[in-house]
Parts: sequence; C-alpha cells; structure tokens
Amino acid sequence: MPLVLLNGKTQELEAVQEDPSRFAAELERAKRIDGHANCLCSASRPKLVVRALGAGLILARWPNTGNEHDKDHCTFFEDERRSAPGVFDAADPFIPGPTGLNAKLDVSVTVRTSGPVPGGGSTARRAGTQRRSAGLLAFLEYLWEGANLHKWHGDRYRSCGTCFSRLSAQIDGGSINSKPMSGIVHVMEPFAEDRKAEIDARFQSFLGRVVRDKETRRRGSLLCEIKEFKPRKYGFQVLIRQSNLARLFMSQQLHDKLAASFAGAFSAIGDTSRRNAALLVLERSASGTLTLVDAAAMLLSRTYLPCDSSYEVALANRLVDESRRFTKPLRHVGDAATHPDFILNDVCPETVIEVYGMSGNVEYEARKLEKRRHYAASGVTCIEWEPTTTHLVIHILTGESRSRKSVFTFNDIERRL
Repeated sequence: MPLVLLNGKTQELEAVQEDPSRFAAELERAKRIDGHANCLCSASRPKLVVRALGAGLILARWPNTGNEHDKDHCTFFEDERRSAPGVFDAADPFIPGPTGLNAKLDVSVTVRTSGPVPGGGSTARRAGTQRRSAGLLAFLEYLWEGANLHKWHGDRYRSCGTCFSRLSAQIDGGSINSKPMSGIVHVMEPFAEDRKAEIDARFQSFLGRVVRDKETRRRGSLLCEIKEFKPRKYGFQVLIRQSNLARLFMSQQLHDKLAASFAGAFSAIGDTSRRNAALLVLERSASGTLTLVDAAAMLLSRTYLPCDSSYEVALANRLVDESRRFTKPLRHVGDAATHPDFILNDVCPETVIEVYGMSGNVEYEARKLEKRRHYAASGVTCIEWEPTTTHLVIHILTGESRSRKSVFTFNDIERRL
C-alpha cells in the first residue's frame, strides 16, 4: 500500500483512509501550510486534496492526476477515460469534471407537495441533445467504482472507515440534477465512541435538510449498510448498522419490490461473511416521519467488494485471503460486449474469472455460450467456475485454436490462483 506525505511526515495511505481523525493534526497542517498532501505511489508524487468534511479532513484525488498514480497499487489511480476532460458524451448521465461528478438521476430530489411527482429533475440539453438519466443502482455502482472499491490492490484490510473516506471524497464537489451532491447524499460514518457527538451532529444536519412544507418535499439520500427490517403494522422499520439515531420506515409494497430487485443484497443482512451497501431515498411524511420512497442495494463481500451472488462472495473472500490483486467490473451504464465476473490483475496477461452458478437455465446457458465465443474471438484467457459441479475449469481461449480445457478440483485451482 502506498505512503502519503502530510506536511513532511510520511504515513500509510491505508491507515489515513481508514481513520482520518487519527491524523487530524497532520492533515490540518498539510492543508494550511502546503495546501495539499502528496501521494508517494509514483516518482511524480502527485498532489492530493486535503478536503474538509464536517469538522474533519479527508484525502481526495487532485483533479486530472488519476493517471499519475500507480495503476496496480494505488487507490487514487483513475483510468484515462475517467480522468481525461472532454471524452464524455454530453448526453451521458455521469460526467466527471474538475470539481466533481455531475450526475443526472431519474429520481427527483425535490418534489411538489401537491400534484404529480415530476421526473428525474432537470431536462437540460447540451448541443441540442437530450441528456440521459441513470437509476439509483447505476449511481451507487459508479460511486463505488470511482472510489476504487471494486478493486483489491492486495491491501491488508478494508474497513467501513476506508469506504467512508473514499466515498465521501467522490461525493464532495459533485452535483445531482444540478444540485450540490453533498447536500443530498450523506455517507454514514462508522461508529466511534470518542467522536460520537461529531458524527451524530453531521447526521442530524443531513436529516434536518429532509423537510416538507406546504409546497415541496426535499429529499435526501442515505448511503449506509442495512442491519435489519423490523416488521411494523403498516410495513417495516429500517435499522442501519452505523447508527440508531434515526427512525426510518418503509411500506410493505416498497419492501417487497426491493427484496425482489436486490435479493442478493437483502440476503446478506445479518450475515457476518457478507455485507450490503444501500442508497436510501428519504422524505418526510405528512406527520414528519422519515420514510423511504426508493432505494438501491448491492451485495458485498466481507471486505466491501461488490458481488452478484453468494458464490462470487465466496470467491472474492478467497482471493482476498490469498492477497491477490483483482477487479470486479461493474455494469452501471455503457455498452460493453461483456462484463466479466472478476479480472485477475496480478498475472500476465490479465485473466478473466467467470462464476457460472445457474447451470441448466436455458437463457443463462445461452449467455454463457455468448461469453465463451467473445473471449475466444478476443484471445482472452478465462477461468470458469461452476460451483454446482464443485470444480473450477480453466479455459485457454485463443482466436486460432480450439479451447483446451483442464479440470482441477476446487482446492487445486485455489492454490494456482
């Protein structure tokens, strides 16, 4: 893991991101005296923004320096498409800028109290082109990707505090539907007894912005981990892991809809080997109760890597235990020909891993064949695991030759991974 320079003092980036409050004095001096910190992941020692967040400070990527960071080991690395200005279509729902992400979502952040709920906010056009909007899940995945939380760089650990720092850095300076993102989205900070008053004050400030009057309902979005759904007379109370400060409620209808859409994430609730990340859209009811009106959720491994199934969680946990470097590609938006389940980044060439957990399903088998043909045509090396057969299968796929298949037991292939 890279080191960072804070006003002449060298610290581990991993430690600073996990708990910035431990380094408050160093961060404050770096911001006040130098105007920045430095990442020591590469010879260019790229600058880092020391950003105020409530009463604290966090580190964030300096604008347009993503490619200066170490691609394989630094969490501040950003590929050319995400870093270079002017490469995005004006109609894209997510447009990075020098000050932050400009997002257009299909959920309204302000709603008229009377009359129909409007659509996804501004319909601004650029160069005569209607800008597309994205859903909550796409937004959540985009934030996770921008924070490099979909990658494992061989870190020693990753905590809720690390996620808080990286996600907060993504949100600050951005906008949703032309409104400041930091005023709409609140990332829940992990509980710390010595900072409870500060953490609660930030949360209360966010909740105070979720208001309802005679003309409008101002909504807020809470990025958190769901701890439990408690049945109530007219629906459920939603308990979040990081705080019991707020009483949140949702209808039975919305619960059932979300449970069907995000079954994987919901199955992780209460399971210590898996986690979940949820983006909850809140508004006040007529009686002032905090009510969920929409949400999106992701299934995560125990180290907060996004996964699509319990089989992927098992594989991600194993790769972390083996200190492998790998990526979990996220779909969000785009027209990629295929989305691998994982990519091993510490082998040459990089190797795709596909987890086929639904063998026998006709549509699934057709998609599997399509992926195999794509990898064969592209010359991509692919490892396949069909958990129901308890074997992992290696396919060496090239455009000139037929696939050669070698079968190993699960334990054998784990050692090879």
